[in-house]
This record gives sequence, structure tokens and C-alpha cells, in this order.
Amino acid sequence: MTAPKRLLPPPTAPVDVATLLVTERFTDATGPLTLRHWRGGWWEWRQTRWMQVETGTLRSTVYDLTANAVYAHGKQGDSKPWEPNRWRVSNVLDALAATTHLREHVAQPSWLDDVPHIGTLVSVGNGLLDVRTRVLLPHDPRYYNQTAVPFPYDPDATSPMRWLSFLTDLWGDDIQSIAALQEWFGYDRADPWRQGRDRPRARCHGREGQRRRSDVVESAGRLRTGTADRQVARGHLRRAPERTAGECRRRASAERQRRGHADRQHQVRAAVEGNVAIPVHGLLRPLGGTARRPASR
Repeated sequence: MTAPKRLLPPPTAPVDVATLLVTERFTDATGPLTLRHWRGGWWEWRQTRWMQVETGTLRSTVYDLTANAVYAHGKQGDSKPWEPNRWRVSNVLDALAATTHLREHVAQPSWLDDVPHIGTLVSVGNGLLDVRTRVLLPHDPRYYNQTAVPFPYDPDATSPMRWLSFLTDLWGDDIQSIAALQEWFGYDRADPWRQGRDRPRARCHGREGQRRRSDVVESAGRLRTGTADRQVARGHLRRAPERTAGECRRRASAERQRRGHADRQHQVRAAVEGNVAIPVHGLLRPLGGTARRPASR
């Protein structure tokens, strides 16, 4: 027996179709939306955090909704196949983006719908943990976060004795070095939207930063397992922040030189093409005065 066709709003009412789609598939049981269109991309709530989804995923969802649907047509209300195509589905996606739009000034992580909360939250496996008060809140799609840890928070967990023993063996009673390593790992695992604002300065981005981070983790692992000379691994781990800072300074200096050279080339090109006077200092040898494009004979 053929399944009955589902009745949907007509293709000429994409907003109604998008509203129905949001109500049925992208609304949490407690009421908040679980789909947002933010800064040109789609974001869906996945129980512990918000994840970016491709437009093709939502396009497939719209096709699934409308493929076997009908709509009322004409004064008699006759059923007519919805017949999704590229243009009809695109209209529904445009309406869906408008329905779930989140303004660009909203940052991650933050609370939506003006939810009042003061504190730093970390999404763990069993809720949202306030790291200052150790209060565990339930997961909430109104908390617009991109990162989460896969393990639950255990208030009765014992101290990590092996890790503390490793730190004591590495630095002894040097509390500042132990705290610096803890802060380094904390910033390394922090939310990426906040890293550029409040992370330590001695930190490189991109491939170089990944290599330095890998070096530190590998040294810590070798010290713990005893698979390498302990003095060599200790020295490498202790020097990692200074080496990273030096590498960042060298990379920043090289980038400034490259940009300065490109700017000077642009100024010379603009002067030659437009017969514009430019200062000689910094561009050509100091011959005095200004350089102009020679007049054509």
C-alpha cells in the first residue's frame, strides 16, 4: 500500500515551509532553536556543542521533506505534487536562513536569548560546568559554544597522582613553572574564537605552532614512560616556551620585512604608472629630492 502524501504549504510560500521545518526538526523539546544561520554559515546543536554543517546537508533535508509531499492548489483545494527542484529548494533555504538568523555581533561562546549568567563554562560530557563554582548545569542549546570535552565531570574524582608525581620530578618545588605549564595547556585547549585575544604571547599559529605543541606533548610523554633520556627531555620541555617565543619573533620580523618590501614595490609601481611624486628615501638610493616618471620625448 502506498503511503499517503504529506500536505505542505505551497512552493510559493517558502517561509511557511521553513517555519514548519524548524518546528519539526530544529527545535529542542524545551523550546530553543537547534539550528542557526550565523556569519554566512549553518550551525546545528549536537547535545554538547554547536557544530557547523554544510549547506548540502540542509538542502538534502529540504528534499527529503518535500519529495513525497503535496500542496493544495486552486479554489477546489485539489492536491498537487510539491515536486522539489533547485529553485524551490533554494527559496526554502533562503527562508530558513532568515528564520534562524543570528546577528554577526554574537560571539562564541555566549548565551543566547539574554540568558543571565556570570562565569566561565566548559561543556563536559554530563553538562555545563562552571569552573569557578564547580556547579554543573544541564546542556542547553541557548549556550552558543563550539567546543566541548568528551568526558564527564566527576566531583568525587581523586587527585591525578601520576601527573603530580611527574611535575614534581620535572620541576621539584618550582610552583611557578608548574603553573605556567598548566596555563599553557589550558590556553592550548581553549576555545579557538578566544585564542587570539587572551592566549599567551609566546605562542605561534599554523604549522609552526602545531610543531611546537607536538614537541611539548612528546617530551612530556617520553618523560612519563621513560623512553628517552630524562635530562634531555626535561631540558627540551623547559626550553619550549622560550624557543616558541623566539620562533614567533623571527616569523613576525620576517613577515614585517616581506610586507614592507611589497608596500615599497607597490609605491614604485604606482608612481611609475601614474607619474606621481614619491619620496626617494626607502625606495631608491638617497639621491635627494623626489622621483618622477621621466617625460616622454
